[in-house]
Amino acid sequence: MNILSNLLNQTIALYSAFPPKKRILLLIAVLLTIVCLIGLIVWANRIDYKTLYTGLSAEDAGAVITRLRDKKVPYRVANDGSSILVPSSKVYELRMELASEGLPQSSTVGYEIFDKQNIGVTEFIQKVNFQRALQGELARTISKFAEVKSARVHLTIPEKSLFREDQEKPRASVVLTLHAGRRLLDAQIQGIAHLVSSSVEGLTPENVFIVDAHGKLLAGGKDRSRQVELTSTQQQLQSATEKALEDKIINLLGNVVGHDKINAKVSVVMDFTQIEQTVENYDPNSTVVRSEQRSSEKSSGKRSGAVGIPGVVSNTPETKQQTEEGGLKTSEYNKSDETINYEISRITKHIINQPGSINRITAAVLIDGTYVNEKTDKGQLNRKYVPRTDEEMKKYEALVKRAVGYDEQRGDSVEVVNVQFSELVSEAPSAVERIIGEINWQSVITYIITAFLFAIFIIFGLKPLLKMVSRTIELVKPAAELGEGRAELREPGAPAIGGEQLIDLAVQKLGQKQASLLEFAQKNPRLFAQYLKNWLK
Repeated sequence: MNILSNLLNQTIALYSAFPPKKRILLLIAVLLTIVCLIGLIVWANRIDYKTLYTGLSAEDAGAVITRLRDKKVPYRVANDGSSILVPSSKVYELRMELASEGLPQSSTVGYEIFDKQNIGVTEFIQKVNFQRALQGELARTISKFAEVKSARVHLTIPEKSLFREDQEKPRASVVLTLHAGRRLLDAQIQGIAHLVSSSVEGLTPENVFIVDAHGKLLAGGKDRSRQVELTSTQQQLQSATEKALEDKIINLLGNVVGHDKINAKVSVVMDFTQIEQTVENYDPNSTVVRSEQRSSEKSSGKRSGAVGIPGVVSNTPETKQQTEEGGLKTSEYNKSDETINYEISRITKHIINQPGSINRITAAVLIDGTYVNEKTDKGQLNRKYVPRTDEEMKKYEALVKRAVGYDEQRGDSVEVVNVQFSELVSEAPSAVERIIGEINWQSVITYIITAFLFAIFIIFGLKPLLKMVSRTIELVKPAAELGEGRAELREPGAPAIGGEQLIDLAVQKLGQKQASLLEFAQKNPRLFAQYLKNWLK
């Protein structure tokens, strides 16, 4: 307690030794020092918040905040309540814990609707719940796409009819909200349509209508689906063909001029018309006996000839007529038939032309020149660009034509140009530039400003304050030594002495300290008088 009291008295005495103006400056400096220290401590111990969840509905955000309060985890709410931020050290841990508890559930209802069974639920309610659950599960699955921010699915599932011809087909509508600057590829749209159609019995991709948040129809209807699917395939085929031709050019000329000194772009016009034809060719000079059939008939004998008087009597069977010996005649009968069938050679062809034939190729190739180092008059190295010769460019052009399958009758066009790349293409960033580009300059600037202000405070505030305090201590020290020797200067039982007598007595007793005490009194008469006044009290 005595130590604290002495320290307090010394501090008060030291403060009283300062002039009024310096006292005010001392108080301001002390207060600024305390404020800066507190600010640095708060800044060093601040909590770095990171996003735990974003794009939450009001229900999910409320459930997550309730669990964070129960766990006593600090949090912040941003983006109008759709985003929740927590300390960065607990982000992944909290995500796993909340996921194990089924949070966030999202505003869509899935199959968890059947977790709680209610007694007395009608069949109609069960069907409605099943449809809601199926819609919610499909919406959750579609929302997993990186480009999709949220999705809504509406299903129309008709009741089963007794007659097949009266049975209505199910339909589905999907509304997609995409992230800013994102778009879905045609293949992804078709994938969503097939995903929804495969989840509902009897639903076909043609009956799945997909629209975006702006009401634009992305897929739906038989004609639309087939057109989108065909267009996607055509684009992929055309892009693959162009990329293959570009790679051929770069690989061919890259080994000669360098891969970094060539740039090639190829445009291909393709015909996607599908032609189906049947061709029959006959060869009249080539015949083959297909079948042959022959038949013959032969008969011989004697028979009576016609005798008598022509009329009824001679033709009556009962009439007996005398035939002469010469009335009998010999007859012979021969008959032959021959049928030969010939088959003419015939060739039947059923030709289906695969769509995607190339109608025209247009290629543009840029080739950089060479560079040489020349010394200037001052002895410095200067990099000089040297263009390629016309003979070289003709050779390169001929190589490009052979690489892409150039056909003049088809209307192909190939152009090879010598251009200085340093004027068109910026050089690739170096490793140092990439590192500099990855630095978070906002944080760096904050640290620099903080360090700069702290340095200014030390140089212009704390350092002069320390000098002023140390100077005052040096000035007060001789007087303090005088105060310490006051007890030695007074004899036991001697009466109190005045200030001048005290100085004389101190000079006699202290000996070598006389010069310093006199110098202190001459330089600081007021301060010395103040100390003497305090001591004499």
